[in-house]
Amino acid sequence: MKRYSYILAVLFITSLGISKSFGQGAADISTQLCFNWTVSAIVIDGAEVAPPALNATDKITITADKNVNMILNGVGYAGTWSVSDNGMWMTIVLSESTATRLKIVELTDTKLTVDHVGQDNIHTVLVFNHL
Repeated sequence: MKRYSYILAVLFITSLGISKSFGQGAADISTQLCFNWTVSAIVIDGAEVAPPALNATDKITITADKNVNMILNGVGYAGTWSVSDNGMWMTIVLSESTATRLKIVELTDTKLTVDHVGQDNIHTVLVFNHL
């Protein structure tokens, strides 16, 4: 019984640490996002492959003043952006008063991977890089 109590205590403490890092992560993520991102791949069945012609020119320019310019599926958009408190979702409000959400799958110093759900409910996982 002590063994199970110990395991539960470790899991609980670990979950507290994870929650705290997500709470602090939103500010860090906001800083990390501010770049000119260019599509480098899409993810199909877990593998990164060259983007198809439809996504070949996809770009996202994210600025510190919360403005965003992007090309997704060959269509240009402009608007503002924000990140959820847990750092998992980026909400983009477009100038046409419509909004889209991108799930942040991975974010490193040079790589941004997002899951974009189009109007047709099809998920496109896009990998962006910057120099």
